[in-house]
Amino acid sequence: MEITWHGNSCVSIKSKDATAVINPYKDGQGFKLPELKANLVIVTNTQEGNDNAEAVKGEPKLIDWPGEYEVSGIVLNAMRSPETKGFFFTLVADNLRVCYLENVGKKLEEDMVDKIGDIDVLILPVGGKEEMDAKTAHEIAETIEPRCIIPIYFDANGSTAGLTSPDEFLKLVGAAGIASLDKYSIASRSSLKEDTTECILLEPQVG
Repeated sequence: MEITWHGNSCVSIKSKDATAVINPYKDGQGFKLPELKANLVIVTNTQEGNDNAEAVKGEPKLIDWPGEYEVSGIVLNAMRSPETKGFFFTLVADNLRVCYLENVGKKLEEDMVDKIGDIDVLILPVGGKEEMDAKTAHEIAETIEPRCIIPIYFDANGSTAGLTSPDEFLKLVGAAGIASLDKYSIASRSSLKEDTTECILLEPQVG
């Protein structure tokens, strides 16, 4: 599996059999969406402008509503947050469980944690100034206890969204000073660390 961040809340997840693009945006906030091709596009409807599905090539299936889906071997469970608009989801591919969280409120209720279950990779915003700031993101990550965390939606080079840097979050999770990667590749579930949560910092890959 390969996970790539494209700035803002846009992420692509490439499995052995298919590619999912999450929240492709219209050009703005300092970033230009790169050319993307996918089997499915997921629009979580949590932020305006993150619904540029027509920009993704390959005639992908659009998922913009909570429910259970299976597309080209990718199994998706999209769940509505009780506190905010839109939804969050878990995705299973290549025997890996990924959770994408965005604007789920200040904390996760117990029933939400139960629905999420055991997670290998957690993708969540960390640069907000109100909801999902560094402290809230850290608390949510500690509740879920994933094997790997990938922060998104923070003040990266080129961003004009007025977000905060990821430094506070990285410090809270004990990953201050880590180098950023262009993409995160996972050979297999067994390649993930078992006794600790690893944090992966990605550099936005934009157009």
